Amino acid sequence: MKKFLSGCLFLCALNLCYSQSATLDPAFGTRGIVKTDMGTSYNYNGFARQVLTQPGGAIYILLNGNFPGSVISKRLASGAIDSTYGINGYSGSVPVTEAFAALQPDGKIVIAGVAGNNSFVTERLKSNGTPDSSFGTYGIKVTEFNGASFARSVVIQSDGKIVVAGHTADNSKAYFAVVRYNPNGSNDNSFNGNGKALTDFMF
Repeated sequence: MKKFLSGCLFLCALNLCYSQSATLDPAFGTRGIVKTDMGTSYNYNGFARQVLTQPGGAIYILLNGNFPGSVISKRLASGAIDSTYGINGYSGSVPVTEAFAALQPDGKIVIAGVAGNNSFVTERLKSNGTPDSSFGTYGIKVTEFNGASFARSVVIQSDGKIVVAGHTADNSKAYFAVVRYNPNGSNDNSFNGNGKALTDFMF
């Protein structure tokens, strides 16, 4: 009897899932779809990794490819490319791969990812798609660790401080790694004394 009731509940849930229809937004692109030819200069065999949105409807797409770096593409709410952003709608190449991004309230974008073996590399772009020289050195902040290190996420706190998290390995030990920066890209020494914290994964 219990198996019968469980089966009925499963079928009801399945039917509910199928009954929820979704339609494309015809106001976006062409019948709800936008396709972009990245061109030979990008030599993409990659993918769109993340989408960020603004309240006004602007869309930022984080693109990762096989070239050294990542790119932000900005689109209007209609799906059309915003040619005023960066160079014809694309930021310059950010020198990280496997990147993650966070959008600040002022429209600046912070991108963190993999670059080299022993560092977290973070770059901030201004709202127009160019590097923000008020952050780190020419818009880039590099934080070194003792072993192979990979930034895997980034978030903006309500006070404007930037938190980047990932992992690092040293002498066959793996650590969860966190770095917190001040809004200007300097290490926030109020966080664990030097802005960095490691947690032993215990394996």
